[in-house]
Amino acid sequence: MVRLVRSAPQDMGTSMLADRAAHRPLEWDLRNGVIVRKARAHGLATPISDVLVPLLAAASDGPG
Repeated sequence: MVRLVRSAPQDMGTSMLADRAAHRPLEWDLRNGVIVRKARAHGLATPISDVLVPLLAAASDGPG
């Protein structure tokens, strides 16, 4: 995985990064918030998303 990331072009990024650079709303809730909600409904833990979702929300201009 690390090799794959390192071999990518330097100007390559994610759609969320492109949205942020273009001052468009981030779609974090559709991509990451749903993971937390669905997992909780099934009694599953999402420790990484539990950290990531609030950070994405804070970086966003509101709900994505």
